[in-house]
Order: sequence, then C-alpha cells, then structure tokens
Amino acid sequence: MEISLPGDTGKRWTCADLLSSYRFWGMLAFYSLLSIVHALGSLYGISFWISTLQIPSKSIGIIVISSHFGILAGIILSWLLCRIKNRYSLFIPALLALIGSVLSWLVHDASGSILLAVGQFLIGMSQGVIILLIPVMLIGGVSSVETFAIVLGICLLFKYLITDLLPMVVIIPEYFSIIAIAVSLTAFLLLLPIKKALFYASPAKRSSSTQQPRIATPIFAALLSLCIPVYIVYWFFKTHQQLQFIAPSSRLMTAQGAGWLSALAPFGNATLCMMLSDEIHLLLSDKKENTGMKTGWVLFWALLLPPVGVAIVQAKMNRVIAVTTAE
Repeated sequence: MEISLPGDTGKRWTCADLLSSYRFWGMLAFYSLLSIVHALGSLYGISFWISTLQIPSKSIGIIVISSHFGILAGIILSWLLCRIKNRYSLFIPALLALIGSVLSWLVHDASGSILLAVGQFLIGMSQGVIILLIPVMLIGGVSSVETFAIVLGICLLFKYLITDLLPMVVIIPEYFSIIAIAVSLTAFLLLLPIKKALFYASPAKRSSSTQQPRIATPIFAALLSLCIPVYIVYWFFKTHQQLQFIAPSSRLMTAQGAGWLSALAPFGNATLCMMLSDEIHLLLSDKKENTGMKTGWVLFWALLLPPVGVAIVQAKMNRVIAVTTAE
C-alpha cells in the first residue's frame, strides 16, 4: 500500500513508513484521548448533573442536544481544517475539548446550566472535528478511497472500544470533569512532538542495519514466543534489523516501529508477519528461489496462533539468509 504525496509524486509514504512514524501513533493516541473526553460526559455526565447539580430534566435535554449540535458543527469545521496541511489544525479540537471540560468543571449547581451547555457543545464540536480530520491527516490528504476507509475504520474501532470499555472503569462522577481536563491536556501534549508538515513531507530516509543475519530454528523461535510472550516483540525487532541488513527497503518497518507495533497494536503480530512474508517473497522471487508458503496462509496462521506465524516466517527468513550467504 502506498500513499502519494501531493505535489511530489516522486516521493511516497509506504504503509511501513506510516506505521513506523510517531506522527501516526501520536495522532491515533490523540484521537483516542479526545474520544475518552467525549465518552466521559456521555457515560457519567447526565447522572451527575441530575443527582448532584440538581439540574432539571428539561435543561438536561438542552445540554444533550447542545452536544449533538456541537458534533455537527465540528464535522462542518473539519472540512475547513482539512485544507490546513500541517499539525496546527489539530490544536483546534484539543483546545475545544480543553475549554469545554474547564467550563463543565466550573458548573456547581443548576444556575450554571447555560455554561454547561456551552461546555458540552465545545466538547461535542471537538469530537465532530476529529471524526473526519484525523483520518484525512493520517493519509496525508490523498484522495484514496481505500486508504481513507481503512484509517477511518481503525479510528471508529478505537472509538467504539472506548465507549464499550470505559464503563468497566470505576470513576467517581464528581471527578469526571477533572479527569476530562487531565485527558485533554495529555492529548494536547501528544501533539507537540509531531512534525509540523505531517505526511505532506517526504518520509525519513532509511539506513541499512548493522545487524548480521543469523539462521535460527523455527520451532525454537515458536516455543520461545509461546512460553515467553515478550520474546515475540524482540523477535520482530531482530528480524526486521536482519532483513534491513540483507536488503534495505521502505516497505519494511523500522526495527523500533515493529517492536512497538507488536507490543501495543491489536493484530500487530499478524500484520508484521504478513509484511515480512511479502518482502521475503519478493526477495526470493528476484533470485528465482522457492518462495515457500503463500502470504495469505502466513496471515491465517499468524492470526490463529502467532507463534506458528513466527515459525513460518523464520523458516522463510532462513531461506533468504542461506541464498544471500551463498552468493
């Protein structure tokens, strides 16, 4: 999968470049944190406003409607912010969520219903902005329906998981506004290390690895991955280093990026097995060698049982090492 750079068709972001960058993960974490802020109000706000602030039901209805109108206004605003091809457009939803959370925290009784409605409108507006803005920014503003659909699907999955899992966390309703402020500040801070140009600048150049490739026993690698879960993170780190030594490629993730993806992302191990299998398949095909198991089956086993996927990829990796060593 490749992502074209607007105005610079000679340089491209690959999927590996995308997944290896802090820009991608920082923006995804930013999206998740702002989704938490919105979910806090939806899950804990209404009961707190009724039981503690003694706000009448009619006013509660107005506050909820204000939040929904905020989402609509945010979606409209996101169309304008998408034209700003740098990170500064991301600070706007962060500020909206922060200001909205502070205004909600300042309300102590039913007399502050209007202020609360404004705060919830701003929080809803920040949610409406990121629904479209983050997926568009993550794909670099390229008009690719397929890539946009994938990234949008990932963002929506994160949002639904947050909405479903957040009720499992015990939160004292009186403190939900303070928690929302803290989460909003954290989201704001996550934006600071992100490169200004986002994905509209060319990706960083890859340097070849100094990690000498070594043949390993596939069954041994699988057993270690099964018995010591953290080993699989190390294995992906080491294997990416070795393959980058054999044939540096922008289609491969960096070793550090592969380690983080394996450790943190759902189905990250399966994704890495698929990417490694594809790259090894290309290398063996170029050398007219047997490419081994098809990537589709590698993905199947990596999803079903990751240690089996590790063993299959290690066997293919051994074949590449043997071929390149023989030359």
